[in-house]
Amino acid sequence: MENQNNVQFSHLNTELKSFSQLLKESWDFYKTKIRTLLVIVALPVIFSLFFLVLIYFLGNTNLKYSILFSLTEAFSLLGSFVLWLWIIPALILSIKNNTGAVDSLKDGLKLIIPYFWIYFLLYIIISGGFLLLVIPGILFSIWFSFAIYVFIFEKKKGFNALFASKELVSGNFVKVLWRFLAFILMIGLFLFIVFIPLTTIFQNTEFVSEITGYLIQLFIIPLFFIFGFFLYKNLREVKKDIIYPEPSTGRKIKYMIPGFFGILIVVFIVTFLSLNIFWGRDEPPFDDSSLWLSKVEINESDNAFYYFSDIREKIYIPYNKEENQLFRDMSEGKAWDNEFAKELIDKNNEAFEYLDKGLNCSVYQNPNFTDPSKVYIGTVLISLSHLKSMAKLSSIKSFYLLKQNKPKESLDQSIKILELSHMLKNAPLPNTIDNLVGLAIDEIGFKNLRLIISDDNLSSLISKEYIIKLNEFRESNNWIKDCFKLEYSNQQNTLEQEIFSRNDLPYLIDSYFYKPNKTKRIFAEHYQRMIGNAEKDYYNDIEIFEYQRLCPDSWIKIIFTENLVGKIFYDMTVVSQEGLIVKRCLDDFSLNGTQVLMALRSYQIDNGKLPNSLDELVPEYISEVPKDPFDGEPIRFSSEKKIIYSVGEDFLDSGGSEGESLSSMPDPTFKINF
Repeated sequence: MENQNNVQFSHLNTELKSFSQLLKESWDFYKTKIRTLLVIVALPVIFSLFFLVLIYFLGNTNLKYSILFSLTEAFSLLGSFVLWLWIIPALILSIKNNTGAVDSLKDGLKLIIPYFWIYFLLYIIISGGFLLLVIPGILFSIWFSFAIYVFIFEKKKGFNALFASKELVSGNFVKVLWRFLAFILMIGLFLFIVFIPLTTIFQNTEFVSEITGYLIQLFIIPLFFIFGFFLYKNLREVKKDIIYPEPSTGRKIKYMIPGFFGILIVVFIVTFLSLNIFWGRDEPPFDDSSLWLSKVEINESDNAFYYFSDIREKIYIPYNKEENQLFRDMSEGKAWDNEFAKELIDKNNEAFEYLDKGLNCSVYQNPNFTDPSKVYIGTVLISLSHLKSMAKLSSIKSFYLLKQNKPKESLDQSIKILELSHMLKNAPLPNTIDNLVGLAIDEIGFKNLRLIISDDNLSSLISKEYIIKLNEFRESNNWIKDCFKLEYSNQQNTLEQEIFSRNDLPYLIDSYFYKPNKTKRIFAEHYQRMIGNAEKDYYNDIEIFEYQRLCPDSWIKIIFTENLVGKIFYDMTVVSQEGLIVKRCLDDFSLNGTQVLMALRSYQIDNGKLPNSLDELVPEYISEVPKDPFDGEPIRFSSEKKIIYSVGEDFLDSGGSEGESLSSMPDPTFKINF
């Protein structure tokens, strides 16, 4: 029941009161009505707090992945919205009529629907105004800021309440803006003082801040509406004789233009809230422990990395264009200059010493990759180009020793190239770049061996000895599997820690557009397929997966694509890894082929001719004919063409090919030049 001691307007004021006067009046009134107002505002605040805590605890259980969790979120949002539609009119009615909480709530219940209409108009017009370059939004916010008071005190509804508010503000826009701004700044300073200590006291500051925020709402919201009421009352006193003109249809339509854009914003928010709540649930956590390597700790004195890094400072490579070209040609056996070779060896004595020291270490490990949990896209990749140059220098040194009639020393120098490659590929935590460099160095070493075995000084005994020694460099598939695993860690850490940490995501894209568990599974399944392929001994056994983009091409479809962030990151970072497996197969063929060539050379030295079949090499020179890494059949041999070859990744036997590199030949082929 309405109290007769309701608020009356004075007709004595002709100017707006200062901010300090309004604040003092508001505070005095606030103190007298605090209990009643707290009871009213407590309804939505307690409701929201209850569901905040409930959702927080459910969010730490597997129930967060169920429809029950979505329904709980939906009920929380909808219930909170309806309660505030009820509470705000009840709050102002209590201020107007000086009634208790129960009577105000009863009266406020009757006003939910007309207040919702005013709220809807306010929201769409102001939102549309902010969308139209911000300034219109600020104008509308101040013009229509008293619509709720006009509705309660003067019983005007809809557009009539909005335009009546605008008439009250007219002529005092800047003053009203300043008073609201001063109040907001005052509250902002208070919140800053409250929340800063929370970030240092509590670890889960987000959850604690939300609880604190709701509790502060309990006290701030009544004060805000009281301040608004006294400012409205003051304006009404200043404009005591104001007559509100009846708004024309044209005037309403004019304000519905920004309202149209506001409706689009409402549709957008409602749509994506619905998507987020009902279709935004992530899936249960995916067990990817098999894809994570363990952290390694290696003493610096045992790690060849540091000796190999020192080579960078000691190595001498000619920068003169002509000399640099001669250096490369000599390393590949295409040219020779004995004096230039000696000069290169002499100038790189220290570099060779560091190479030997590194090769005597137990392991090579890039220290930036010792902990998989810390490897991400920003992890520093250290260039190993100087090691490729060192391998080429070793190749030249090997040729030089051979020409000095030191075949064993020459072969030993070639083996050092393979030892270098072997260390790079067998790092406890290998990365793709280091392994690619290792493969390139491997081929330098194998090519060097294939060239020097045709020398007349090479005895059959030496050749047989090194055929057996090459078995030490027959790699298992672990290096490529570990390489894939570290790449998986890299992408997961980049995604979760550096780019899309869930605490940094806006609410609207926290679930529907980015699902961490689902994204993890997409990546894990990709790398599990790659690891499965890496475990196969022969290329024809692997499963070729056609890479498909997960994101649609249509921008309209992209807007509604579930887990869009995860799919975009997948499309950006994941590439087919079969190329690395092909390189491994070529590397295996290079090893097998080099062994066969050495066996053929030994056979030729002993028998004065080449065999008609590779089977004649067994068991005297090799234990068995090596398999072609691509199809698992014995390596092909043609005594007529004097070649050995592989069928390559197309599995078509073309009888051998010609080319500068194995990767460029349909049938990777080695010529028999002896």
